[in-house]
Amino acid sequence: MNPEKELNRIYSFIGVEYSSKMKEVILINSSFEDGYKSDKKGFRKEPIYWWKKHINPRYNKIIKFILKKDMKKMGYL
Repeated sequence: MNPEKELNRIYSFIGVEYSSKMKEVILINSSFEDGYKSDKKGFRKEPIYWWKKHINPRYNKIIKFILKKDMKKMGYL
């Protein structure tokens, strides 16, 4: 995973010039973080995988069954 490359691609798609300073976001009042200091900057990768810990295994199997072709095409399986 390369966040800077992906952000650059997204901003290019929407016609906005990308700057590395855009990654320096400040987390404020996040419902996912108890006690996370608001002076911390940048993106965290941990929330990306949050769903894996909290999804019902049965739902996960159903989702994979329905989206298997697309997930393989995109490199998730």
